[in-house]
Amino acid sequence: MRSFIAASIAAPLLGACGSSGDDLRAPGPPGDASSSAETSVPDARMDGSVGQESGADGGVLTVKLSGCSAFSYQAPVAVGSQSFDLVLDTGSTTLAVASTSCTDCTGISPEYKPAETAVDDHATASSIYGSGADTGPGWTGEIYQDTASVGGTHAATTTMRLVAIDTQNQFFVPEECSSGTIAWQGIVGFAPAADAITGTDGYFDRLVLGGAIANVFATQLCEPGGFLWLGGYDPAHVTGPPAYTPLLTTGDGVAAYLVDLEQVVTEGMTAQVHAGSYVESLIDTGSNQFFLPPAAFATVTAAIEGNAAFKALFGSNGPSFFTGQSCVTLAPTKSELDEMLPGLTLTFGANAAISIAATATESYLVPVGGGSWCTGMEASAPGPDFPFAADLGAPVLRSNVVVFDRAHARVGFAPHGACP
Repeated sequence: MRSFIAASIAAPLLGACGSSGDDLRAPGPPGDASSSAETSVPDARMDGSVGQESGADGGVLTVKLSGCSAFSYQAPVAVGSQSFDLVLDTGSTTLAVASTSCTDCTGISPEYKPAETAVDDHATASSIYGSGADTGPGWTGEIYQDTASVGGTHAATTTMRLVAIDTQNQFFVPEECSSGTIAWQGIVGFAPAADAITGTDGYFDRLVLGGAIANVFATQLCEPGGFLWLGGYDPAHVTGPPAYTPLLTTGDGVAAYLVDLEQVVTEGMTAQVHAGSYVESLIDTGSNQFFLPPAAFATVTAAIEGNAAFKALFGSNGPSFFTGQSCVTLAPTKSELDEMLPGLTLTFGANAAISIAATATESYLVPVGGGSWCTGMEASAPGPDFPFAADLGAPVLRSNVVVFDRAHARVGFAPHGACP
């Protein structure tokens, strides 16, 4: 399944169809028929170690994320000799970038132009992003083998199969920011390799396969921007150790970061998250909302709306704030809002459960500039096109440093320090 944000305030974009990819055998270097991986991680970009969660050489690569809101996060990615800002998406695997051959990528710059490092695989790929299997934003394009590095041209580099987008449908949606309108140039997925579109690779899997970095990465999503760490995380950014919950597997071919989110508690009210046969919840940096099943959403929002401070602050906007997906302008600062409004407690796992805290402004309120706040939580009913109980998207993932410890099949949540 694949999901990502398509606009700063958008309709739900929950998942995408796409077949599973091939195995982790490395594409040969451009112009070479061999099967060895090319990977390098210069020492100059290593920023510290965290024991067993560090990179293979004892270091962790820090990548600074960008964006103009807490809905959207982009990573700097070099493909060949060109640099791009691509949506960071833990809900998908394939790297896809707008190309110079794209016939309807108006306003997207720069665009990828395959050069001497690129080899055309003479195959095409396509993906559709959205709440249905056959509709929604998407793209098609040509598959190339080329070098890629997240963090810029001097970061960890590997050779991989990626997609040069030549047609798209509502995929490149401009994001309205206080400083103007921006548009990303594509998407870089960090989901497991099994979710890659047939004929393509996952960047992080290629990197780990090359042996230069440990099989763990982490995120700290800020407002806006933040950090992505490859090979571990930076302990200077956390105020306590991560609490880990196991990654789950399913029998339906879904390859994603799935966890058992049991319940959400606020104002003394407990919302059970499981919805019928749907028990797995998706951890997805590319989703623009914290999606809960309707019953859990109703319980949580009713508890928040009943809070006296919420009523006083939101006034007549309160009853429709969550259901109307609206935005309001509030006078208090972020820290003042967190003191006034109830936070959420998320509990993972029925046995050996862990609980993490999420403040109001790092779960259900999202700042958009100028004192305006939009809802970061929405109801979504699980079903065949979205077979998850919940989707922990970017708004709620801001609450903690999230450690994707793939080597030990677990995800950790660590309380974070202030975003710089």
